[in-house]
Amino acid sequence: MYKDSEGVCFACSQGRINKAYQDLFGISPLDLTVSVRNIDYRISATTTTNGTYAGYGVGGALANKGYGELVGNSGVWRGDLQEGTALQYWNGYTTLQAAKRDNFHKGGHSIIFKRYEYNTNGDIIGLYYIDYLGRESNIGINDDVIIFGANLKNLQND
Repeated sequence: MYKDSEGVCFACSQGRINKAYQDLFGISPLDLTVSVRNIDYRISATTTTNGTYAGYGVGGALANKGYGELVGNSGVWRGDLQEGTALQYWNGYTTLQAAKRDNFHKGGHSIIFKRYEYNTNGDIIGLYYIDYLGRESNIGINDDVIIFGANLKNLQND
């Protein structure tokens, strides 16, 4: 995991995703230019309420360019995430709806999926992620959060 903690959460996630793609496939899929004209910036920073990718953060920007497969909240807790998935989490449905009304100016957080946590019966009870400071933290399945993301496409298989 890349531990460059400079910048805000979505910018760090963008940089880490670009670095991973650069290391693996020799490309940088996301344009890191800070500009309201840059669609990668607008989707990653969740400053747009329009379209399929609104609220998905960095994962939405990847999916918009064909480098990611969207995973909704139900898929997250069904076990559909792969290590390295770009996630955007929201502190509950109320926060997500308020963010949408406020053109996504606050409330979400960009993170990168690490692994699931299971109980003794093999059921998912939470997930671990890496935050913008490079720290590993967890979220429980019963926490009041909504999580969207996009699994990264393996370009060697395309």
